Amino acid sequence: MEFLEYYRVVRERIWIVLVTTGVILLMVIIYQLTPPSTYEATGSLRVYETANQFVMQRADTVIVGRSGLFWDTLLQIGRSRELVREAAARIGITGPDIVKRLKSFRVQRPSRSNIVNFTAFADEPEKTLRLARAGMEALIEYWRQMRISIAEETRRTLSEHLQKAEKDLQDAEAELKQFESPELPGTP
Repeated sequence: MEFLEYYRVVRERIWIVLVTTGVILLMVIIYQLTPPSTYEATGSLRVYETANQFVMQRADTVIVGRSGLFWDTLLQIGRSRELVREAAARIGITGPDIVKRLKSFRVQRPSRSNIVNFTAFADEPEKTLRLARAGMEALIEYWRQMRISIAEETRRTLSEHLQKAEKDLQDAEAELKQFESPELPGTP
């Protein structure tokens, strides 16, 4: 067969080539657009009123109060990559691309309630459930450690202020005793 005969056969059956190419292209597009199977597990954490107090130090003043600062910090910790790594390590999943493989967490505070919804995403149902539990435990532990460090810093600052105030009080009492003393010249 010569080239012209091959060309004539292909030209007569061009629809087979186009249909095959179209079917393969359509399969690739469908595969790319199909989302990977991702499972979701959600748990809720109740934050009690005393837990959302914060202590802040500005210069020589220590302020205790409630603020959006608590919620902003809690939600930021809950969305951090470090929390994903910690939760994954708790259930035995390791690797350099762990954050990509496990998707991530979603932490939300619906309306103005004291409830925080914690959602984990992964590619297997059991892994997702274990990851959600480990993530909530890690979030609680991070928050506990942060509160302890803030409390210790506040205690240290207040102790320093207390020592200074006690010394000032002792000095003032000594001056008062000296003023009340009958040995002072000019005292009746």
